[in-house]
Amino acid sequence: MPSPKQKRTTGPAFQFYASDFLGDDKVHRMTLTEVGAYIKLLAFSWNLDGLPVDHDKLASMLGVPRSRFDRLWDGVLGECFLELSGRYRNPRLELERAKQVSNSQRQSNKANSRWNKEHGHAAAMPRDGARQASGNALLSPIPIPTPKKERKPTVSRHATTAEVLTFPTKGDPQTWVLYDGQVQEWAGLFVGIDILGECKRALAWVHANGGKTASGMPAFLVRWLNTATDKPRLASVATPQRSRPLGVPSWQDNCPHTPACANANHCLGRQIEDRQPREVIQ
Repeated sequence: MPSPKQKRTTGPAFQFYASDFLGDDKVHRMTLTEVGAYIKLLAFSWNLDGLPVDHDKLASMLGVPRSRFDRLWDGVLGECFLELSGRYRNPRLELERAKQVSNSQRQSNKANSRWNKEHGHAAAMPRDGARQASGNALLSPIPIPTPKKERKPTVSRHATTAEVLTFPTKGDPQTWVLYDGQVQEWAGLFVGIDILGECKRALAWVHANGGKTASGMPAFLVRWLNTATDKPRLASVATPQRSRPLGVPSWQDNCPHTPACANANHCLGRQIEDRQPREVIQ
């Protein structure tokens, strides 16, 4: 269990779509006991950023013996979680987590922008007790510069894997790197989608329309992949090749005459003439 003071990466709650849950094929195949275990594991996964892969720990979290947990996991319950980056994760729950992080970052950026517009150029008040040496008059107000906090570069948890693509970004830093570990994780969440191909299309879009901020790139790509999932791209259909060169009529291939006939009607007429018996002249 996480400590009450442990810093959360997401909010304390997530969106629960009743229609999607009740209409899911896996939920239909669950017993009432399995549904209860599934809901409890989803809650643990949200709070702990995934579930441990140790089945003894999972059995303890559900409050059941290991043998009973194994029977539950070997059924439908185990189909609802994938092992990604050393943790069991539910694909739909991770999409909701990414949406929440994206919305939180967007609201934070808006709040910072409003604060900078209202207070960014305000003069600082004089320090308390600041006096002139020869009297009691207050010193004239002198703006005191507020030290800027240095931004620590955000290091991706996939930085130990190979670099795949580099996106230009706005502000500092000026680039954002997509790592192979992130590609593999998204491949497990967005089944049937060419993750690398879609990311390359997103890179082309960024080059054409301008970059995002480095902190906003993960959410941007998640939205891109969601769109690709909702509207799959149609596969291009190859145009069948012609069986003969352009400009060569098919009747010329079967013309038996030498020299060749000028057109199809001429050729047909000569063939009919060849089949008629010739009159013998006495």
